Amino acid sequence: MPSKADVKAWKAQLVAQAEQQILKLTDSDQFKQYLNTLGKFH
Repeated sequence: MPSKADVKAWKAQLVAQAEQQILKLTDSDQFKQYLNTLGKFH
């Protein structure tokens, strides 16, 4: 069974990876085009 420190480090790593992926996604031109398309609908 992993220690509490190991679990805490694993969670921190997951959060960091998720943040990186979200920033990568939301900064892409394809995502901006998607938002522009959604903005045309009510």
